[in-house]
Amino acid sequence: MRAVRRLPGAAIRLLIDQAIRAYSSKDLLDRLVRWSKVRPEDLKALYYRGNLAVDAEDFDEAEKTFDEAIALSKNPQEKMQYKRLKAAAYYQRHVAHRPETDYRDRAEKLFTEVIQESKSRDIQAMNNLAYLYVDDLNDPDRALPLAERAAKLQPDTKVLDTFGWVLARKAARESDSQKKNGLFDQARQQLERSVEMQPAIENRYHLGWVYEQTGKVKDALKLYQQVFECSATRNRPRCMTR
Repeated sequence: MRAVRRLPGAAIRLLIDQAIRAYSSKDLLDRLVRWSKVRPEDLKALYYRGNLAVDAEDFDEAEKTFDEAIALSKNPQEKMQYKRLKAAAYYQRHVAHRPETDYRDRAEKLFTEVIQESKSRDIQAMNNLAYLYVDDLNDPDRALPLAERAAKLQPDTKVLDTFGWVLARKAARESDSQKKNGLFDQARQQLERSVEMQPAIENRYHLGWVYEQTGKVKDALKLYQQVFECSATRNRPRCMTR
């Protein structure tokens, strides 16, 4: 521990990166808890510690860690980053313990706070809140402005997946056939872009669902089969190729 205390910031980050490769998540989390006690000012250690705690579903540890990081952060951007991570931890806790809604509500409140503080420029917070609204609350109308703005600012694979899924869920609720078809077409375009950029379980499932709703049953079944195989085998390289 004395050696850890004396290491410069760049060296401690290298040590953490090497430890990630060498230890299991539980062992590494225990080590990071000890390391961060002797280097309480090191935000990088807190970042890894918090995210590993979420992965291990130790949500009390994650919340405590991100609170420490928020208190240590020296500028608004850092504080918003750790608030966003804390909000994401709340949401993961909700997912792990459905149907309880308390942590979902906490996540919504904190994501909203980050979006307001960033003047609607925090893309991850907007994307995450949009997904919460559409997937958990079945409220695509509330999700759409957030998803659309995030897609305009940073049209990457995850953001386009959320945007396409919001459009698809909005289309499913539309009673006017012309508007419904138009929304499904927009959803298909965004989801195809997302899959083209980086295929994943989520965007393939969402695109398959859109294909199914629009009569492209063979295309839908092909994607569903890929989703099933990826979910069953956890073969990440295979899941990330088309």
